[in-house]
Amino acid sequence: MHIMVVNYENLDIEAVQKRVLNEALEWFRIAPTSWIIDSGEEKKSQFWIDRMNVLLPETAKVIVVAINPEDHQGLMVSKFWTWFNARREKT
Repeated sequence: MHIMVVNYENLDIEAVQKRVLNEALEWFRIAPTSWIIDSGEEKKSQFWIDRMNVLLPETAKVIVVAINPEDHQGLMVSKFWTWFNARREKT
């Protein structure tokens, strides 16, 4: 899954990590308010939206999108691809 927050003034990143991201099997922060998470099979996008909504400032918006590990392209740091490919190998 990809979780991204926009209009995030006053977003408590530490709270997001403790209350949301720690519910993931693993996660990788790709931008200040954007994470790729290994959510496991059971936790769907609504689960993550519900967790995020209680932490978001009124002006913030969030999107959660599933990632298809078989169809992906991008220019990211090699540390990310190492992490991502290790997740793919588990499935």
